[in-house]
Amino acid sequence: MKKSNLLAASLLVAGMCLGTSCSDNTFVAATPGEDVTAGFDKPTLALVDESGKEVNNLPGTFGKYYLDIKAQGKWKLESTTPFLALDQKSGEGPARVRLLVGSNWGAARTGGVTLYSADAASTRAEGDGTTTTVIQTSKFNPSDVKDLLSSNKGAGYSYQPYSNYCLGTHIQLFNMKNLAAISDSIGVTFLTDEIYPVVEEEVTTADSEESLSNKLSVAASVNLNFNAFSADVKGAYNSASDSTTTKKYAVKRMKSYQYTREIDFMNIIAMAESSEDMEKILLAPGFVKLRNDFTNNIKKAIAATPVNEETVKKYCKSFVDEIGPCFVSKSVMGCVLDYYISMNESLVTDSMSVSGALDIKFQTSVSVTGEGAYDDDKKNSVKNVEAKINVRGGDVSQVSILTTGGTLTNEALLAWQQSIEPKSAVMIDMKLVPIYLLISDQTAKSYLQSYLESIATVPPTLPGEEQK
Repeated sequence: MKKSNLLAASLLVAGMCLGTSCSDNTFVAATPGEDVTAGFDKPTLALVDESGKEVNNLPGTFGKYYLDIKAQGKWKLESTTPFLALDQKSGEGPARVRLLVGSNWGAARTGGVTLYSADAASTRAEGDGTTTTVIQTSKFNPSDVKDLLSSNKGAGYSYQPYSNYCLGTHIQLFNMKNLAAISDSIGVTFLTDEIYPVVEEEVTTADSEESLSNKLSVAASVNLNFNAFSADVKGAYNSASDSTTTKKYAVKRMKSYQYTREIDFMNIIAMAESSEDMEKILLAPGFVKLRNDFTNNIKKAIAATPVNEETVKKYCKSFVDEIGPCFVSKSVMGCVLDYYISMNESLVTDSMSVSGALDIKFQTSVSVTGEGAYDDDKKNSVKNVEAKINVRGGDVSQVSILTTGGTLTNEALLAWQQSIEPKSAVMIDMKLVPIYLLISDQTAKSYLQSYLESIATVPPTLPGEEQK
């Protein structure tokens, strides 16, 4: 046989191999309008432990696992529940991605992670993608969690807003340990507890420290003008540079919510007024004494003829100074990392906003895996932007490297958020209402309400009233 015939035969055999089964995946010739990926195997996703063993039923403790991805081309991952945190959300080809599973404060729960083709992610229909289901058992007794958080300052405590945000809880107003038991026995709701993990970020910008303080604190005040009491969160981001330089400020708050408690205080007060015995059971004795002393002092002051308004004002001021102008009716427990920056106004340009500088500066401190990384030029542009970090709740040692100027891995940040347990939780958000709502005597209540309105720039509103 001639060499040319041998070559032709070889090419024919090679062509037949390509057209039949010489590959693990079937080759499909492309035709106009045809999906060229249709013949390839569907991507697979499996949850495995450190040794590579596939798992699905997990303990209630915080843990690090992996997602084994077998895929061709680019892909994206999505977690269906906050307690499953992905260290990486996109990539290409086969990969192993860390999955951090949060500590479970409540009952057994189920979640999942879905793998999508990146090209189809924007147009995918329901049911597309490959999902692995994760089942996590419970770890804590719910009643133990409630008892532990009852001893932590949050809902049910008075509040002094002259301190850093969420750090002004002061005097216990209710007998927290009695509320749940009595509520069950008489069928009246006193406490509403919810265990529901949520992880979120929020960015706030401002032209001054005072403005930033106001923006951070105003969300807490549904029924009271919180700003009128000089709320101060400035300690976390006070600038070290010349105070005469015009500054811009911003903060990224990374929150891990775990537990929400709301006090149905109107029900508590109504039941407490029904009898002295019920009052002793429901209200904290220290608060009862202060409230009774205030009420008696007001009665004596208005018994004088004419009424000494200055004396009444003095008693109101003393009561507010000792207890606080408001109290926490709803608290959210978890952990929070606040990343503050202050930058000279001269650095703000059309291509560099203060929020943009915050994002770039943050990525120089936390190495986030995946898309969205900034190049060296962008990072150098914010080298002179001052940054301060404030961490509250959880195992602070996991993220403490940030406070020394070091770089924190994205995995360490997620581990800090996911590993938080009830004993290390702090109040990170709250709802405040005026303290006069807890005064039973209508005359004393009216005077205290007038006093609070006189020192507030905007009068507080009662629950249910529309904010004007």
